[in-house]
Amino acid sequence: MMNAVSTALPTTGLGTATGAVDSTGSGLPASGTGTVQVTLSSAYGETLPVSAGTITCAGTGAKVTWTGTAPYGAVAVNIYVTVGSTVYRASTVSLASGVTGLAFATYAAGVPAADGSYNAYAAGANSGSGYDGFISTIAQSGGYQAQFNNTVSSQSEPAGFVQDALVSLYNSTMADPEVIFTSASVRRALSKALQSTAVSSTSYRFNYATGSDGVSIGAMVTGVANEATGTMLDLVTHRFIPQGTMVIHQKQLPFPDSGVSQTVEVHNVVDSMIIEWPQLGFTYDLSSYTFGSLAFRAPAWSGIITGITG
Repeated sequence: MMNAVSTALPTTGLGTATGAVDSTGSGLPASGTGTVQVTLSSAYGETLPVSAGTITCAGTGAKVTWTGTAPYGAVAVNIYVTVGSTVYRASTVSLASGVTGLAFATYAAGVPAADGSYNAYAAGANSGSGYDGFISTIAQSGGYQAQFNNTVSSQSEPAGFVQDALVSLYNSTMADPEVIFTSASVRRALSKALQSTAVSSTSYRFNYATGSDGVSIGAMVTGVANEATGTMLDLVTHRFIPQGTMVIHQKQLPFPDSGVSQTVEVHNVVDSMIIEWPQLGFTYDLSSYTFGSLAFRAPAWSGIITGITG
């Protein structure tokens, strides 16, 4: 439900891609000519590579600049450098052009030979055999999309980029989301940003409770106050959300007469079927099967932020 993708992620928005040596990077050999290619990752997989020319390796790294922008459905950029028969790869959740300081490492799987950015069962088309999950749908039809391409600590106001999203959603649709889904690393960065602010100013106060075993130390952000509406959003760590991605979700519309009970609904023909296969060897094999679809009733009341680098 979070990561399903039914259509291939476009790379045409990258325009002309150009590779160059990055003296702040690492991992490439000290000599040789490298063929540079770049792919985009959706929540499902990587696109076919886009050629970015060649570079002369200098024992450092590489960067790729492009003239356009990455689509909002992208969650990472991958750079491949092929030197002889060896493939080196580096990835970044930042979707900005020309990211530097990447660490390359040999990549045995090689450069992708097929577009794996869509659901294989959809055969590259938006057909009935595949559906779009939260990330893909909100990236295409949500009320707010942003590629942050920066660190959480870069904000003078802790989680200021989240407030930008909440204010924008309120101004456009009167949205009042209830929950934020993000990765564990982003949640920890938010907690760290709050602690750093508390240490350097009087804006926040921490109370430390002592017990029989001494002082309990630690802080965790459990929610984010919506400065547009005054409500509190739950901050939830989602195990399967891509790194650097945040989904701001409205569960129910803020209008009692909207006729929409839930903004996202699951409609299954088969909720869950378990098949116990005949025992032919020394294993007991089981398969699970679900057949249904995910219906988004009001994606414009939700938003997505990608490119949160740490």
